[in-house]
Amino acid sequence: MGKEDEIKTQALVDNTGQGIFTRIKEIENKREIYEKLWIWELLQNALDAADEKRKTKVEIIKTEDFITFRHNGRSFRPEEVAHLIYHGSTKKESDIGQFGTGFLTTHLLSRKVKVKGVREDNKTFEFELDRNGISFNEIITNMENTWEQYKKSLADVIDSPNYAAEYTYPLSNINTNTVDVGIENLVKIIPYILAFNDKLGYVRIIHPTYNIKFKLERETEGIDYTIKIVKEENGNESCIFHKLLIKKADGVEIAVKIKKDDNGNSQLESLQGVPKIFLAFPLIGTQDLSFPAIVNSRKFEPTDNRDGIFLGEGDTDEINKNKELLESAKNSFIDFLSDSTYNCRENIHALLNFNSPPDKEWLDSDWYKGLSKRCILELFKLNILKTEKGNFIPLEDGFIPMLDNLEKEEVEKLWDLSSLFLDYKDKMPAKE
Repeated sequence: MGKEDEIKTQALVDNTGQGIFTRIKEIENKREIYEKLWIWELLQNALDAADEKRKTKVEIIKTEDFITFRHNGRSFRPEEVAHLIYHGSTKKESDIGQFGTGFLTTHLLSRKVKVKGVREDNKTFEFELDRNGISFNEIITNMENTWEQYKKSLADVIDSPNYAAEYTYPLSNINTNTVDVGIENLVKIIPYILAFNDKLGYVRIIHPTYNIKFKLERETEGIDYTIKIVKEENGNESCIFHKLLIKKADGVEIAVKIKKDDNGNSQLESLQGVPKIFLAFPLIGTQDLSFPAIVNSRKFEPTDNRDGIFLGEGDTDEINKNKELLESAKNSFIDFLSDSTYNCRENIHALLNFNSPPDKEWLDSDWYKGLSKRCILELFKLNILKTEKGNFIPLEDGFIPMLDNLEKEEVEKLWDLSSLFLDYKDKMPAKE
């Protein structure tokens, strides 16, 4: 290598060290934001490494002292290990993962992580990825030490391991809460993840107090929709089955979760607290977006931090593509409610919560208000208001007795009073 090439290589290493140092400092100082992201980065790594011959199995094991994440995807390419050590991510631009913060997000759990894996040339490796340092020069020194440790660890595979990649993080009082937040977020959203990602076989969470396994149990194709059932196993307790209805059109799919009430009627589950926009995985930061279904598309153009998609005021290709996809999602939702065969309109109000759009730097509020208005106007024409007689009538023909700031008991009294008027009786929503 000539002198100029040595200078170039050192400059690249210096820039990488500075970038890692700066990014980790940002992550640690914005823990409340990033503590929900680390689990998705690890899951996306696993999905990006899916083996074409089998579905990916994921295990997350938490003990009092460590948390371990492992998967049985394809083996590492040598350049992926180099990217992990010198860049902070195993992904390339073509992968769906790339949360922007990459694998560095997971250092919110610990600046040190023990990495085990198998390369595609049947070499095993094991090293400690150390991101400690009060300056970028210390980060660079640790990177070089890790690289040497990695090279020395290379050995021929003797017994084929069950997992192709394993990451273990030591726990402390600080990061234990971060782990709990991430796992809690995962449990809430994992049925959608399994429904949107066919390459994912199952996700098992082994915890000191529980052992949960989520798996896509079966799917049924309808004329223009798919029903997917995700099975949740929790030790000796009865299994829980999560039913999701998915409708696809124009490169985008919408999903709603359906459950049975005490009378056996199908009801729609609330989306409160669930991110509304997915790019195979949730874009954390869209949970306060008032859209009546979960929207997933691999065509979305996300922001750098993966907290949303470009929906600004500009006239760029990315913004226009995202807006077209959301318009298509809105149309799919209207089609879904128009079809009575879905039989889940009993509590449609659980999804119809059109609040003012949140203040996001990537969102054109006026455009989104227009999208919501168009959706509401089309909803008013649909037979989705259930009357006391059990009939469904258009919302625009209904009479809904309501005054601001009424308690539940007062609302019921207003309903009783209004029902005495014959003109309203068959137009009012069912009391219960």
